Order: sequence, then structure tokens, then C-alpha cells
Amino acid sequence: MESTKQKTYKGKQEGKTDFIEYVGRVLVTEPNKFIASTNFVCDISPKASVKILQITDEFTHRFVDKVEERKEARPRFMAQIMLSSPATDADIFAKLGKNPEVTLASAHSLLAKQPNGEEGVLLNNYSDNVFYVRDRFSKLCIVTFRWRINSGWVIGANDLGNSMRGINVQVFRNLGAY
Repeated sequence: MESTKQKTYKGKQEGKTDFIEYVGRVLVTEPNKFIASTNFVCDISPKASVKILQITDEFTHRFVDKVEERKEARPRFMAQIMLSSPATDADIFAKLGKNPEVTLASAHSLLAKQPNGEEGVLLNNYSDNVFYVRDRFSKLCIVTFRWRINSGWVIGANDLGNSMRGINVQVFRNLGAY
């Protein structure tokens, strides 16, 4: 998509805006119940459902006991956004507008579609895929997925702060129910 082209969906512009570029939207389905500890497991064996090389201590601390439950499975849209210039996490979050957070289940559903780092929606070139997710303490934080080439996914988490993100970082935001 050309960066000057603008489309609108659910009140959000698609196209280039300052340092972010809306490149598309992704449909995911959240399960009725999502248990982080059974879905985020370090395992790079051929039988792994998702090849995860490393889970940071911070991610484990924030999400080890996280369970997301809903009455029924539901499809959701997420916006797929690329950074076109460096920006801080706080600036990115502010630019995304109201309610950009996604569920951990939604984020994981993208991992499940690229369990071995295949081509797909997530970047698999050692660049960050960034999600804003509430942890088990209900604190909004940043979750990152990064594919380490020929090895596995590295899963991380940290506070929403002023860390700098470079170009070619992909950010996902909630767009609501299908």
C-alpha cells in the first residue's frame, strides 16, 4: 500500500501517519479459555506446537498465572502497523488512540500460525512484533515476539515506558469484534 493512500475502518485511518504506517488488519479468534502457562512453553523440539527458544523472566513474572476467559470464542480484528521512523513506546502508544490493547490469546494466535518462523503476518527477521497486553496484575505492558532465525521465538515483556523502538518494528492494536 502506498504511504500516501488513506482508508478508514472503524474510525481508524489506514496509511502513513507521522511515524506509523497502517499496513493492514488481521482477523484472529480468541478461545473461550486461554492459559498462558500451557501456551508459552520453551520447546524447540520438532514436536513443539510453537517453537519457543526463550521466554524472558519478566514475561514469566507477569504472565505465568494469566488466564483469559470469555463466554464464547470470538473473532477480533487487530491493526497491523509498521514504524516508519524511530519512536518511544510512550509515543507509539499515544499515537495508536483509545484502547489499543489486545489479549494475550489474540497475540498467541498469530504465533500459532507461524510456529516455526514461517512467512506470515508476524515479522520473522529478528525484528520485534509488539503488542500492548494487560498482565496478571491488570497492568498494561508491552509484549514482544521476535524470531531468532533458525532457532525459535523469543518472548518478552516490559513496562510501557520510554524505550526507543527503531524502524521495521511491527505493532498490533485492537480494532474490536468482527
